[in-house]
Amino acid sequence: MSLFDPARSPRRDASALARWTFAAGALVLLAGCSEGVAAASAATPVATPTARTVTVPGLPSYLEAPAGLLEDAGPGWVLATYVPHTVEARNAHPSQVPSTEAVFLVSPEGTRYLLTEVDLEAQQGPEASSWVEHHVIAWTPGESTALVEAGSHESDVAGSTLTPAPTFATLDLTSGALTPVDAPLSGYSRFIGSFDGRTLWSTDSSSRLTVETEAETFAIDALTLSGPEAVSPDGSHYLAWSTLVDIDTRTTSATVSAGAAPHACRAVSWWAEDALLGICMDADPFQTGVGLQSVNPRWVSFTTDEWGTSGGTVVRAFQPGDPMPWTNGVRLADGDVLVPGDALADLAAPVPEGDSCADGLYRVDARGATAVLSAADPAYTGRDFVPSVVDGVVVVAVEGRCEGDQVPSTLLGYDPATGALTTLLPEPSDAATTPYWQGLTSYVVGGES
Repeated sequence: MSLFDPARSPRRDASALARWTFAAGALVLLAGCSEGVAAASAATPVATPTARTVTVPGLPSYLEAPAGLLEDAGPGWVLATYVPHTVEARNAHPSQVPSTEAVFLVSPEGTRYLLTEVDLEAQQGPEASSWVEHHVIAWTPGESTALVEAGSHESDVAGSTLTPAPTFATLDLTSGALTPVDAPLSGYSRFIGSFDGRTLWSTDSSSRLTVETEAETFAIDALTLSGPEAVSPDGSHYLAWSTLVDIDTRTTSATVSAGAAPHACRAVSWWAEDALLGICMDADPFQTGVGLQSVNPRWVSFTTDEWGTSGGTVVRAFQPGDPMPWTNGVRLADGDVLVPGDALADLAAPVPEGDSCADGLYRVDARGATAVLSAADPAYTGRDFVPSVVDGVVVVAVEGRCEGDQVPSTLLGYDPATGALTTLLPEPSDAATTPYWQGLTSYVVGGES
């Protein structure tokens, strides 16, 4: 089995300063989710051992991993890395670097187990203020190793920056040992995921989609790439914001510009196996200063053949309370998506410029929109909402802070059937008394092998 085999699940970098683009949010959708979304708790559970809960500074509370845990873990379990770094240590630049990198395995019910730790002091870079973190990018439930991406971080008073050209290694989940592996591509490249026999990479500063198959490797240029959520459910297309890439034909289709001019649409999410959901308007309200109702806003579905044309089927009109998306969303099932955005209550009023953060995470379908998470909750104020769907399991990263001081990311499980939220990876257990800017740094949701 290749290290980048499709059976392995693509990852999500969770630190707002060390995630997919290392600048802007991105989402995750693994191909093979077309049967709809199952509750995260549907994964096969592992019996919780009769062990005391361990609470140490810098980490969330956890249990020690019992024998056989890795072998018994199934789809829906989360493998994550956690690098606690306090605000005080960061501001003490250049003498302070994080000392440990914890590796957790989390059940769908939210039970956390500490698998191993990597000594970051032993991984310290040539400069006193630099260190090497290892972000998990692929893992198959039942396996005792994971593929990680190693990158050197430089601490400064603004946070952490990642140097380019990451390297790759396998991480032994029982011992913490790292074994370097050769990168399949030369130069700066970042792993997106493997889908239907294709391995996708972002290369050349995220402007090129590079595709590897058993027979060949080829590239498609001049794109603005996001993450694995952009891959269609059948693995045949890639959505680079509002440019649709047909991987088979290696052609691209830009956002819709035909029809009753001026007419434009932007992509929101995959809507079905071979269809996109977009928001279309007859003019740009941000430029004209008019209310949305003056520009005929509507949710429209497009087949992959219709995108870039004047086709499409109106799902419904944009209604008061619907979100104006901040980033692309993810598909829960046909006609059912999660979208981060700002809800607009008054469609007659000029569209506000908006804050730097979305005001919530919304579930959108043909009937309307409902809030799943709201920035009105102090726990979510000033955060990025990043949903992921992997083989029917839904998680939501509440990442860092998109305004103000950086704070640690958290990870929630979401059950679409009941609306229940489960805390999978919270902030450090002592965050109330010790300010941290970083905790959770990466995660992978285990998919079907």
